[in-house]
Amino acid sequence: MIKLLLVEDEAIEREAINMILSGRNEYTIVGEAVDGEDALIKVRSLRPDIVLMDIRIGKIGGLEVCRIINAESLGVEVIIISAYDRFDYSRQAFRAGAYDFLVKPVEPSTLLESLAMVRDKISQSRNKCAAQKSLKEQISGFLIPFLLQNFLGLPGGNQKLNELKGVFSLLGIEEGRAHVALVLKCMGEGCSIIVKEQMANFQPVGYKIITTPIFDDKILVFVSHDHNQLTDNSLRRLVGELLLFFDSHNLNSSLQVGVGRIYDRVASLVRSVKEAVNTLQIAEIMNKPELRFYVDLDTKAYKDNLSEIYGKMQSVSELVQNNDLKQALQQIRTLSLGNVVFEKQNEVSELIRLVAYEIMLFALHTMNGRLVSEQSLGLLKKSWHSQWKKCATLLDLLQWLTVVLTKVEEVQSKHDEIGDERVIKALEYMEGNYNRDISLVSVSQHINISAQYLSRLFKTKAGLTFSDYLNKIRIDVAKKMLTDSNCRPIKKIAMEIGYSSDIYFAFVFKKVTGLTPKEYREQHSR
Repeated sequence: MIKLLLVEDEAIEREAINMILSGRNEYTIVGEAVDGEDALIKVRSLRPDIVLMDIRIGKIGGLEVCRIINAESLGVEVIIISAYDRFDYSRQAFRAGAYDFLVKPVEPSTLLESLAMVRDKISQSRNKCAAQKSLKEQISGFLIPFLLQNFLGLPGGNQKLNELKGVFSLLGIEEGRAHVALVLKCMGEGCSIIVKEQMANFQPVGYKIITTPIFDDKILVFVSHDHNQLTDNSLRRLVGELLLFFDSHNLNSSLQVGVGRIYDRVASLVRSVKEAVNTLQIAEIMNKPELRFYVDLDTKAYKDNLSEIYGKMQSVSELVQNNDLKQALQQIRTLSLGNVVFEKQNEVSELIRLVAYEIMLFALHTMNGRLVSEQSLGLLKKSWHSQWKKCATLLDLLQWLTVVLTKVEEVQSKHDEIGDERVIKALEYMEGNYNRDISLVSVSQHINISAQYLSRLFKTKAGLTFSDYLNKIRIDVAKKMLTDSNCRPIKKIAMEIGYSSDIYFAFVFKKVTGLTPKEYREQHSR
């Protein structure tokens, strides 16, 4: 539907144009005006697609109204209608930005032909805008996980840097202009959707605001200034305006804002996003929701805590050596929540990193002979060593240790619960070979007892039949694969975990979980 605004001071002319357009469902007249001032007010409020306008309309003539519409980029096409068939009038009309110049009395066919051409132009423009919007959504779908989760930097040198610049350019972020990243997180259910919708109405004078789609309940916002006048002080005022804006929607108390530092290079803007996210995390750890700006973080307090942290890590190491994993885990969690953790690549001393690695080695030692073969221990050590090397911050290191000690505690608990070494060896073999075509017979041969005796041991010691336990192992792995972001086909998952038929896999999966694999993926996908 094309919306028209009719600007004409003569009632007879307005009636004639209305008669021409009556019955034309593709056009609708959304308003009428009799002078230039009224015309401008209605153009700005009604946002019509086309303005049909006479030249002589009060103090502000039609040509001046046309110039203002184009100067303000209101996205409105103007068709000038005049009783004066003069070349200089038509030339002035086109210079003012008019699409067409028609002479009164307007022939119905002439007016309809002109409107049809404008309609085609508007349609093409709308299709282009829709395509650009779709492209931006797709770009954001790639960009947000990259920036908020991975922080992979820029592998690949200049080629990757150019690709990143291209992505930011399509989002309207220009190289050389000062930008800053804000990450908004709203705590209430459905709150993020409201914040995203309302951000479209937050238009502070002089600022350019680029809001991306919601990802992981977070909204990434890029801010720049029209005249490149973005400073820490102006940014603080802007964030204050933002909180006041959302206060009117009763969201201020549940809205968390993390603000990175200001950068004028696209490659550095990735760092601003990282800083904004980290500030949110630190504010949560410290229970200080008023902390918003990365530049406010007191890094000296962190350095002063390093010696205390080293002592506590040594205490954790002693607990692991004494096989007190529960207490060790508790201390790691307390350490994570009780200290200010900053994302500074060079802030974690090598001494603390080595103590953490020592804890991992002691943890592996406690697993020796408990449900884990030498081969599996080697694989675990290799995997954990690789993860340890990537720990750039204290928070990374503590989270890594939590994963390590949790896994060791699980193995220890399972070993203590079952007790029988033969069943433990069978379980260890099953967990290492679940993706193969294994059976009760093949497992019993591996541990040198009869299949019948192993079957009885399973029921009495593990509390499950051999088949049920094997299915449990496979289904637990399948759950992780189904919620994985790469969305691999269900048939492929079935094959990878040891089922020759995806139909049988679906039957077993529903028996264990109560859901089909597809239903489980839809409910639990990240």
